[in-house]
Amino acid sequence: MFAPALASTSRLAFLTQYMRWFADWLGTPEAERDAAKYESFSLNAGAEFYQLTKPLTRANFTPLTVPVFMAGTGDDTTVNMEAARTFFCTKAPQDRRRMLWYRAQATSSDPSALCPGIEVVAAESPEHRVYSLSHTSITTPPEDAHYGLDGRYSICLHYGADSADFNTCMNDDTQTVYGERNLISEGRYNGKWVRRGSFNPHYEQMLEEVVGFIDDNR
Repeated sequence: MFAPALASTSRLAFLTQYMRWFADWLGTPEAERDAAKYESFSLNAGAEFYQLTKPLTRANFTPLTVPVFMAGTGDDTTVNMEAARTFFCTKAPQDRRRMLWYRAQATSSDPSALCPGIEVVAAESPEHRVYSLSHTSITTPPEDAHYGLDGRYSICLHYGADSADFNTCMNDDTQTVYGERNLISEGRYNGKWVRRGSFNPHYEQMLEEVVGFIDDNR
């Protein structure tokens, strides 16, 4: 399970199942610049997500008996990783589970103390200009031609489409770093514009963990 979206961080997510009958998008649709996904938020997709995942967070959900490997970031502003941690600790078999919890140094919480099987991994990689991870970055290597360090696309819509900050974030590699949007203070992080994390600098190490977990649970 990579960046498992078992619940939204928004308490208003349940409203999407009603709003989708009146509108296709949340707000005004953005210009489409991304070859792999919508720039805008689809209300129908939000409703389907809410209805699909709601049973997974109920107390009566039957615990799993299969091995569970999970990797996610505690710094994400979209995916509720606390819900994922609770699921991992209560629904995954204790003797056949492993979780990688990527965390920026500035984050104080330590989920590894809450139940066995969780390993906290430092998210930073200064050589990649990465200071935290978002859920969109977990499964993408730095070499990816679209989302990687030297990829064709950057996630900068939090600055407002076609603003001066947006254009700098999109086009100036020397003045940008990668991280989740909560890094930003007054539009910057340590004086740099912030591209939302789109790749995982620890991708190869994560794959090694996956292979080792599979070997241990055959």
